[in-house]
Amino acid sequence: MRRKQPFNRPDRFGQHVQRELANILLKGPLRDPEARPVTVTHVGMSKDLRIANVHVQVHSETQDKTKAIEALQRAAGYLQRKLAPRLSSRNLPELRFYLDE
Repeated sequence: MRRKQPFNRPDRFGQHVQRELANILLKGPLRDPEARPVTVTHVGMSKDLRIANVHVQVHSETQDKTKAIEALQRAAGYLQRKLAPRLSSRNLPELRFYLDE
């Protein structure tokens, strides 16, 4: 008989954060034009669920990709406030954005 994989809460919670963050970015574009054309590809959570490492792809070829990451990092507080009512967590994770190549 095969044993099941152990319960991995950070991975499951990261997938939930990824879905909700993608919906937020899709429905309500940010005011900063440098942060607009992005896709959330992966969210890695720390073991204590306090830090979310968000990996994004920038779709615009004319735009500097590091400026897009900096714009998302500036908007992290706004995105955390929009994300808070959608998560069922006691603590809201800190969002850290990284470029996914």
